[in-house]
Amino acid sequence: MRKKPFIKVNCSALPENLLESELFGYEKGAFSGAHPNGKPGLFELAVGGTILLDEIGDLPLNLQAKLLRVIQERELRRVGSTKTIPIDIRVISATNKDLKKLVKIGQFREDLYYRLNVIDIHIPPLRQRIEDIPLLLDYYMHKYGKEYGIKKRIAPDTLDCLRSYHWPGNIRELRNLLENLIVSTTSFEILPTHLPDCMKNQPEPQYLAAKEPETITLLSDERNHHGGLKQALEQVEYAMIQNALHKHGSIRQAAASLQIDHSTLIRKMRNLKICKP
Repeated sequence: MRKKPFIKVNCSALPENLLESELFGYEKGAFSGAHPNGKPGLFELAVGGTILLDEIGDLPLNLQAKLLRVIQERELRRVGSTKTIPIDIRVISATNKDLKKLVKIGQFREDLYYRLNVIDIHIPPLRQRIEDIPLLLDYYMHKYGKEYGIKKRIAPDTLDCLRSYHWPGNIRELRNLLENLIVSTTSFEILPTHLPDCMKNQPEPQYLAAKEPETITLLSDERNHHGGLKQALEQVEYAMIQNALHKHGSIRQAAASLQIDHSTLIRKMRNLKICKP
């Protein structure tokens, strides 16, 4: 069976004056410097498969109208041509912008938004998915290790630093970091010292172990019921985590005693502000 094409386009990376011809192609003589035989666009190359329009929120308004027509009519015209070309493709779009907000301020077409928004998948930022970091590390370490012919491993302390980092650049930042570390480090094991200062200066939370945690009697204390069930549960969770950290003095051992993942415990500690001031 023939493999179907998958074409990825970064709408923010292409110059605006070339974007239309790159997406929809052009005929010979369409503009100065055009190929003498013309050129098919990325939509034509994706026929029978899928095209991913990344950073769709950066697409200029004039091209949004043309894209809407292509999607609705399932046909396109190359730049400089009056002939229509039928296309049968799947369109996936992605963005890190709030398209609803862009629609309200007139920077994104409402009709295109609803035409694209058939199945909406929201992916939270990486800082809210720290449990995914080990999986992403495995994937990119294998990918770049194979690409450069270099085998490396992430030290446990380095993993802790990466889990504690807030990742403003999301997966792109993680991907670029790992590629750089694989190429630039000389040792087999990637250590915290190899990380940028902004990452290695964010150790795991330090725990308040100076005093013995209070006994967990919150649910039997009538004064704590006024905040509702959620507040009561948070108080119990807070006390249990403090107790485990005081008893074991290690986040990994505390997570094991609480029968939760290491990353889950870190997230709960952040939410409950269980850290050294």
